[in-house]
Amino acid sequence: MSDTAQISQLLAALTQPNTETIRAAEKALKPLLKDPRCVASLLDVLKASNTPQAPIRHVSSIVLRKRIVGHFKKFDEPTKNYVKSEILLILSNEPERTVRHGTASVAAELAKLEIGR
Repeated sequence: MSDTAQISQLLAALTQPNTETIRAAEKALKPLLKDPRCVASLLDVLKASNTPQAPIRHVSSIVLRKRIVGHFKKFDEPTKNYVKSEILLILSNEPERTVRHGTASVAAELAKLEIGR
C-alpha cells in the first residue's frame, strides 16, 4: 500500500464516530507524519485524486496545516515552490467550502513561514 493510500485510509478513520478507531488511526499516523514526505501524500489526498469525500480532504488540510511548519524548512526551493503552487491550485479548484477554508489555513501558514525567513 502506498503512503498516500495508507494516509488516506487513516484520515478516513479519523472521521469515524468511534473513539477507539480514532485513537488507533492517530497512533498509526504519528510515525508517518514525522517524515517530510508525508506533505506530498497529504497534498495528494487534498487534491481529491483518490478521495472524493470532503470530510477526508478537510481532515487532510488540518493535518497538513499542523505539519507543514516543521517540514517546510527542510525542503529545497523547487519543492517549496511546488507545495505553494499546489496549495493555490487546490484553492482555486476546490468546490467544498470547508475544504477551501482548511486549505486557506495551510496557505496562511506558508505565508507566515515565507515572511519569517
